[in-house]
Amino acid sequence: MRGVMYMEQFFMVLAPLEMLVINLYVINRCSMRKYSRVRTFVSMGLFVCVLTYVSYHISSIAPDFGGGNGLFVFSGFVFFIPIKLLYQLPVTKIVTVACFSWIYTFVLFAMSVRIGYAFTIPGWSLHATVLLLQTVLYIATIYSFNRVLKNRFIVILDQLGRRESIALMWMTMMWFWTVFIFNLSLHIPISSYTRSFRIQLSLSVF
Repeated sequence: MRGVMYMEQFFMVLAPLEMLVINLYVINRCSMRKYSRVRTFVSMGLFVCVLTYVSYHISSIAPDFGGGNGLFVFSGFVFFIPIKLLYQLPVTKIVTVACFSWIYTFVLFAMSVRIGYAFTIPGWSLHATVLLLQTVLYIATIYSFNRVLKNRFIVILDQLGRRESIALMWMTMMWFWTVFIFNLSLHIPISSYTRSFRIQLSLSVF
Protein backbone atom coordinates (compact mmCIF):
# COMPACT_ATOMS: atom_id res chain seq x y z
CA MET A 1 0.00 0.00 0.00
CA ARG A 2 2.81 2.39 0.91
CA GLY A 3 4.57 1.53 -2.36
CA VAL A 4 1.45 2.45 -4.36
CA MET A 5 1.22 5.76 -2.52
CA TYR A 6 4.85 6.56 -3.30
CA MET A 7 4.29 5.74 -6.98
CA GLU A 8 1.26 8.06 -7.08
CA GLN A 9 3.33 10.89 -5.60
CA PHE A 10 6.12 10.11 -8.07
CA PHE A 11 3.80 10.37 -11.09
CA MET A 12 2.17 13.46 -9.55
CA VAL A 13 5.53 15.24 -9.59
CA LEU A 14 6.63 13.96 -13.02
CA ALA A 15 3.89 15.73 -15.01
CA PRO A 16 4.77 19.21 -13.64
CA LEU A 17 8.46 18.33 -14.06
CA GLU A 18 7.87 17.57 -17.73
CA MET A 19 6.10 20.94 -18.08
CA LEU A 20 9.05 22.60 -16.36
CA VAL A 21 11.52 21.15 -18.85
CA ILE A 22 9.51 22.58 -21.76
CA ASN A 23 9.24 25.97 -20.02
CA LEU A 24 12.98 26.13 -19.37
CA TYR A 25 13.63 25.20 -23.00
CA VAL A 26 11.48 28.16 -24.10
CA ILE A 27 13.29 30.51 -21.71
CA ASN A 28 16.64 29.34 -23.07
CA ARG A 29 15.54 29.83 -26.68
CA CYS A 30 14.22 33.34 -26.06
CA SER A 31 17.07 34.64 -23.87
CA MET A 32 20.77 35.36 -24.02
CA ARG A 33 22.81 33.50 -21.43
CA LYS A 34 25.14 35.44 -19.11
CA TYR A 35 27.43 32.45 -18.64
CA SER A 36 28.53 29.36 -20.57
CA ARG A 37 25.97 26.76 -21.58
CA VAL A 38 27.42 24.18 -19.18
CA ARG A 39 27.39 26.56 -16.20
CA THR A 40 23.86 27.70 -16.99
CA PHE A 41 22.46 24.19 -17.38
CA VAL A 42 24.23 22.83 -14.29
CA SER A 43 23.00 25.74 -12.15
CA MET A 44 19.43 25.38 -13.42
CA GLY A 45 19.60 21.60 -13.06
CA LEU A 46 20.58 21.87 -9.40
CA PHE A 47 17.74 24.30 -8.79
CA VAL A 48 15.28 21.92 -10.50
CA CYS A 49 16.49 19.01 -8.34
CA VAL A 50 15.98 20.99 -5.14
CA LEU A 51 12.50 22.16 -6.21
CA THR A 52 11.52 18.63 -7.28
CA TYR A 53 12.59 17.24 -3.91
CA VAL A 54 10.61 19.91 -2.05
CA SER A 55 7.56 19.46 -4.31
CA TYR A 56 7.60 15.69 -3.77
CA HIS A 57 7.41 16.11 0.00
CA ILE A 58 4.80 18.87 -0.25
CA SER A 59 2.58 16.55 -2.32
CA SER A 60 2.82 13.92 0.42
CA ILE A 61 1.53 16.26 3.16
CA ALA A 62 -0.75 18.53 1.11
CA PRO A 63 -3.19 16.54 -1.06
CA ASP A 64 -4.60 19.74 -2.60
CA PHE A 65 -1.20 20.35 -4.20
CA GLY A 66 -2.03 17.75 -6.87
CA GLY A 67 -5.12 16.14 -8.29
CA GLY A 68 -5.00 18.10 -11.53
CA ASN A 69 -5.97 21.47 -10.03
CA GLY A 70 -2.70 23.07 -11.20
CA LEU A 71 -1.82 24.68 -7.88
CA PHE A 72 1.78 23.59 -8.41
CA VAL A 73 2.22 26.53 -10.82
CA PHE A 74 2.82 28.78 -7.84
CA SER A 75 6.09 26.97 -7.19
CA GLY A 76 7.15 28.03 -10.68
CA PHE A 77 7.43 31.65 -9.58
CA VAL A 78 10.64 30.85 -7.70
CA PHE A 79 12.29 30.21 -11.08
CA PHE A 80 12.27 33.93 -11.78
CA ILE A 81 15.25 34.13 -9.42
CA PRO A 82 17.65 31.82 -11.33
CA ILE A 83 16.32 33.04 -14.69
CA LYS A 84 17.12 36.63 -13.77
CA LEU A 85 20.57 35.60 -12.50
CA LEU A 86 21.48 33.38 -15.46
CA TYR A 87 19.97 35.21 -18.45
CA GLN A 88 20.19 38.72 -19.90
CA LEU A 89 16.50 39.53 -20.12
CA PRO A 90 14.43 42.43 -18.71
CA VAL A 91 11.79 41.55 -16.13
CA THR A 92 8.93 42.41 -18.51
CA LYS A 93 10.23 39.99 -21.13
CA ILE A 94 10.92 37.29 -18.53
CA VAL A 95 7.27 37.45 -17.46
CA THR A 96 6.07 37.53 -21.08
CA VAL A 97 8.15 34.54 -22.15
CA ALA A 98 7.21 32.59 -19.00
CA CYS A 99 3.47 33.20 -19.42
CA PHE A 100 3.63 32.40 -23.15
CA SER A 101 5.26 29.07 -22.34
CA TRP A 102 2.98 28.39 -19.37
CA ILE A 103 -0.10 28.89 -21.55
CA TYR A 104 1.10 26.17 -23.92
CA THR A 105 2.18 23.69 -21.25
CA PHE A 106 -0.75 24.32 -18.90
CA VAL A 107 -3.38 23.96 -21.64
CA LEU A 108 -1.94 20.55 -22.54
CA PHE A 109 -1.79 19.61 -18.85
CA ALA A 110 -5.44 20.63 -18.32
CA MET A 111 -6.50 18.67 -21.41
CA SER A 112 -4.60 15.62 -20.15
CA VAL A 113 -6.28 15.86 -16.74
CA ARG A 114 -9.80 16.13 -18.19
CA ILE A 115 -9.22 13.22 -20.58
CA GLY A 116 -7.61 11.27 -17.75
CA TYR A 117 -10.61 11.72 -15.46
CA ALA A 118 -12.92 10.60 -18.27
CA PHE A 119 -11.04 7.51 -19.42
CA THR A 120 -8.83 6.28 -16.56
CA ILE A 121 -9.44 2.56 -15.98
CA PRO A 122 -10.42 1.69 -12.37
CA GLY A 123 -7.34 0.54 -10.49
CA TRP A 124 -5.01 2.42 -12.83
CA SER A 125 -3.12 5.51 -11.66
CA LEU A 126 -4.75 8.78 -12.70
CA HIS A 127 -1.43 10.60 -12.46
CA ALA A 128 0.27 8.02 -14.67
CA THR A 129 -2.53 8.44 -17.22
CA VAL A 130 -2.15 12.23 -17.14
CA LEU A 131 1.61 11.93 -17.61
CA LEU A 132 1.18 9.56 -20.56
CA LEU A 133 -1.45 11.76 -22.23
CA GLN A 134 0.58 14.90 -21.66
CA THR A 135 3.69 13.31 -23.18
CA VAL A 136 1.71 12.23 -26.26
CA LEU A 137 0.30 15.76 -26.65
CA TYR A 138 3.80 17.25 -26.40
CA ILE A 139 5.10 14.87 -29.05
CA ALA A 140 2.17 15.78 -31.32
CA THR A 141 2.45 19.55 -30.89
CA ILE A 142 6.03 20.48 -29.93
CA TYR A 143 7.22 20.79 -33.55
CA SER A 144 4.48 23.29 -34.44
CA PHE A 145 4.96 25.14 -31.18
CA ASN A 146 8.69 25.39 -31.79
CA ARG A 147 8.09 26.85 -35.27
CA VAL A 148 5.78 29.52 -33.85
CA LEU A 149 8.29 30.21 -31.09
CA LYS A 150 11.23 30.54 -33.48
CA ASN A 151 9.62 32.24 -36.48
CA ARG A 152 6.99 34.44 -34.83
CA PHE A 153 7.26 34.94 -31.08
CA ILE A 154 11.01 35.55 -30.75
CA VAL A 155 11.02 37.87 -33.79
CA ILE A 156 8.15 39.94 -32.40
CA LEU A 157 9.64 40.01 -28.91
CA ASP A 158 12.98 41.33 -30.17
CA GLN A 159 11.35 44.17 -32.12
CA LEU A 160 9.05 45.51 -29.41
CA GLY A 161 9.68 48.81 -27.62
CA ARG A 162 9.21 49.30 -23.89
CA ARG A 163 5.51 50.26 -24.03
CA GLU A 164 4.65 47.41 -26.37
CA SER A 165 6.62 44.96 -24.19
CA ILE A 166 4.65 45.99 -21.11
CA ALA A 167 1.34 45.66 -22.99
CA LEU A 168 2.29 42.18 -24.25
CA MET A 169 3.34 41.18 -20.73
CA TRP A 170 -0.06 42.08 -19.29
CA MET A 171 -1.86 40.35 -22.15
CA THR A 172 0.03 37.08 -21.74
CA MET A 173 -0.49 37.24 -17.97
CA MET A 174 -4.25 37.63 -18.45
CA TRP A 175 -4.37 34.70 -20.87
CA PHE A 176 -2.42 32.46 -18.52
CA TRP A 177 -4.53 33.29 -15.45
CA THR A 178 -7.68 32.74 -17.51
CA VAL A 179 -6.52 29.23 -18.39
CA PHE A 180 -5.46 28.58 -14.79
CA ILE A 181 -8.75 29.77 -13.25
CA PHE A 182 -10.79 27.89 -15.82
CA ASN A 183 -8.98 24.64 -14.96
CA LEU A 184 -9.18 25.32 -11.21
CA SER A 185 -12.93 25.98 -11.43
CA LEU A 186 -13.42 22.44 -12.73
CA HIS A 187 -11.95 21.07 -9.49
CA ILE A 188 -13.89 23.22 -7.00
CA PRO A 189 -17.27 21.88 -5.81
CA ILE A 190 -19.59 24.69 -6.92
CA SER A 191 -23.10 24.96 -8.29
CA SER A 192 -23.65 24.26 -11.98
CA TYR A 193 -24.81 27.88 -12.49
CA THR A 194 -21.63 29.33 -11.00
CA ARG A 195 -19.44 26.93 -12.97
CA SER A 196 -21.26 27.89 -16.20
CA PHE A 197 -20.74 31.57 -15.39
CA ARG A 198 -17.00 31.03 -14.78
CA ILE A 199 -16.61 29.16 -18.05
CA GLN A 200 -18.41 31.90 -19.99
CA LEU A 201 -16.32 34.57 -18.25
CA SER A 202 -13.08 32.73 -19.09
CA LEU A 203 -14.05 32.24 -22.73
CA SER A 204 -15.07 35.89 -23.08
CA VAL A 205 -11.43 36.92 -22.52
CA PHE A 206 -10.47 35.19 -25.77
